[in-house]
Amino acid sequence: IRMIRKSENDAEIVMMGHSTGCQDIVTYCKRYHEMKLSSADGLNLRLNAAILQAPVSDRESMATNEDTKKWFQLAESMVKEGKK
Repeated sequence: IRMIRKSENDAEIVMMGHSTGCQDIVTYCKRYHEMKLSSADGLNLRLNAAILQAPVSDRESMATNEDTKKWFQLAESMVKEGKK
């Protein structure tokens, strides 16, 4: 973003993320939109828009699966038995 803004500060920038990339974009937006105007070097690092495609946390998704606990228990028992 900084490189684009240095050459064309008025460019409209849209970022698209998929899955974990959505989390990265949300983190980026939160960081730079809280700055309100610009970075220390005077550049506007805010996005004009963001596209979040399949913004799902793999960890949260697994936690909702009823079989997850069973598979973790199986994996733990296999590790204890020295199986790989």
